[in-house]
Amino acid sequence: MSLYILPLLPLSEDTQSAIFSLKNKELNRSLASSPFLKATVANQLAQVKDKVTAMRALRLADDKELLRVKARENKNFLSAVLWNTLTPQDIIDTSLTHFDESVALVAFLNPNASLDMKKSILNPTLAAKMVEVGGFVGRRVVRAYSLFNSNTWMMDNSGSWSNAIRRAIGGSHLLTPEVHKELKKAGWAGWQSTALNPFKDNSISNNITTKELVSIGSSASDYVALSRSDLTVEDASAMISRGRPDAEPHIIAGLIDRFGISFLSDKPYLADTRINSVSYLRPAALYGNALKSSDYLDTEKASKIISSDFQEAKTVISLANSWNGSFEELIYAAQKI
Repeated sequence: MSLYILPLLPLSEDTQSAIFSLKNKELNRSLASSPFLKATVANQLAQVKDKVTAMRALRLADDKELLRVKARENKNFLSAVLWNTLTPQDIIDTSLTHFDESVALVAFLNPNASLDMKKSILNPTLAAKMVEVGGFVGRRVVRAYSLFNSNTWMMDNSGSWSNAIRRAIGGSHLLTPEVHKELKKAGWAGWQSTALNPFKDNSISNNITTKELVSIGSSASDYVALSRSDLTVEDASAMISRGRPDAEPHIIAGLIDRFGISFLSDKPYLADTRINSVSYLRPAALYGNALKSSDYLDTEKASKIISSDFQEAKTVISLANSWNGSFEELIYAAQKI
């Protein structure tokens, strides 16, 4: 049994509150990472002493006064607040010129940031400072794709941006033959996702199926597949299990939004660098490599039958660490106590 899977699943507000009431730091961190976190519980988690929990929860909190207060505390909390689409406009726009480029980047990613301000501020030098960070390549890739996907107008001058951003443009479903030529002229380095991008030469069929899109291997075709209503969990698993070319971090983040973490429970081991890159966008990814299919299926089944009664849910979860059977069996045992 993996207790830390449970908080990441779709749960009732009472069940999430029961988890929070146990005051367990690791459970709270998992709960704060859930794409299904209720805003009322997020507001509570955002005020705990553990900074990791608070920062994750601030992304989904809906208390605007709380967001204002936390934004003033330090740059780490400000960055967390800027991920939230409910953050007041003035905080977002002011942060576009923040002295710390990592904070400014998140402001540029917020869909509510002023378009006119972004266009007046963003230039190749600033963009490179925000995106071209040290460490493994995935850190640059996820930031570059995120910045471009939130500011597609950058394609107008595609050749002027840094290497990582040109890679993101080349791997976009918005790529055109004309822009592709511009990227090559600017020093295109033959990225695999661009080479496989069917939009670079308009070779994609209007009748292409979702499964065919998944099989192509470009982030562009993955992005289009992600928008399809018939994309399945099996398709998502195939997307991240095909090996080279790997699914890009922003695509895996989109799959988490679509399916939760279920598609990560039956897959090859993902490199820690890829997991960490995805977690920049979705902290739930950090739990991906800990998932085993059997544990996930047991916990998912239990989550659907666990009572929404606060006290019963609290009893079940508090007993879990000392229980050797399945989660489902624990629920039935707890109901008889």
